[in-house]
Order: sequence, then C-alpha cells, then structure tokens
Amino acid sequence: MQRRRPSLPPSPTIVTDEVEHATARFYAGLDDIYSISGVPEAIDWAREACSSLVAVHATFLFIEAYNLSKLVMPWKYMFDIPAIHAIRFPSYAVKLPDLFALLTPEFWKPTLLWSTTNLFVPLMFAYFYNLTVHTVKRNNARVRVVRYNYDPLVFNIVKCMIVSAVYGAGFLHGYVDDEVAISIGESQYSGYSGMMMGCFVCGLCSLWEATQRR
Repeated sequence: MQRRRPSLPPSPTIVTDEVEHATARFYAGLDDIYSISGVPEAIDWAREACSSLVAVHATFLFIEAYNLSKLVMPWKYMFDIPAIHAIRFPSYAVKLPDLFALLTPEFWKPTLLWSTTNLFVPLMFAYFYNLTVHTVKRNNARVRVVRYNYDPLVFNIVKCMIVSAVYGAGFLHGYVDDEVAISIGESQYSGYSGMMMGCFVCGLCSLWEATQRR
C-alpha cells in the first residue's frame, strides 16, 4: 500500500494571506465585542461629565473631603471573611467607618472649620462678587445674563486667601482652634500647600474657560 504524502500549500504567499485574514477576523471580533459592551458609551459619558469647570472644582473638593474623612471618621474592625482553603483564598479583615464618630466633637470641629473655610465662605463671596454677570441687549431691551451663579474665579481667590490665613500663615490665630487647623492641614496631601495647589489649578481652569468664551 502506497503511503499518502501530506498536502502542502502551493506557495508561502497563500499561508501569509491566510494568517492575515485570520488576524483580521480576530481583531474584527474584538471590535464587535468592544462596541456592544457599552465601554465606548461609558468613556464618552465620563469624558463629557469631566469636561466642565464644575467637575474640576468638584474633583478637588472631593479629594480634600476624602482626606478629611480619614481624620474625622476612622475605620473600625468589624469582622473577618473566613478563608477558603480550596481556592487558596486568605482570610480578610473587614473594616467600616465608625459612625459613632458623628456624635463626637472630634468629628464636627474639623468638619465645620473645613466646610466654612474651603466651601461656604468662598461660595458667599463668589455669589455676591460675580464677574460672570453681564448685560446684553435683546429686542431693544437690556437683559442681565448670569453664566454661573457663583463666580469660579472669585471662589478660588477667596479660598486661596482663607486657606493661607487659617492653615498656613496663621493670621487668624486666636479666632480658630489652632490644633484643629493644624490637624486639617496635616490630613491633606502636601499639607495646606495641597489645598493651595487646588486653588491655583481651578483658578487657571476658570481663566481658560473664560477666555474660550470671549
């Protein structure tokens, strides 16, 4: 009986073409999976949500509030998730925020001071000294147009001055609790300089956004 020889491709070109076609089909399948997964829509939504002056300010305020939360509300051990030896899953200690801290002055003193200096007082000045209010002429009548209810640039200027006076230079010594002010400054990244950097970044973004509207 004569042994059959394995069939070989006519030329290396055919092999190369088949590899290219298989690779193209593979990446086309990945593109289809990526498109129907909803990831592109999620990325577009996140980009649109972050591409605003409000989002920039909210980001820095969230970072400051998160750092402050680690000071005023410590995490407390609650229980252990038992280990699963069959899949080599180790035991894990579960910690949750100690909500009883809400009943202590150690929570309210830093929280109220930070909220006053970094949010409420700057917002008050940004509301009354609002440089985004301007008058336009419509149908032979002058109408006041408000771009923002709170001027973002004024907000950051006032916040920068207050942060420097309370947490930095200590100009308000005797008007605020020095220990509380020091603890708030130490809770932030790079101390009070981190809060100042947030003011500078948000202020520059405010200027850039204003120039784009001119």
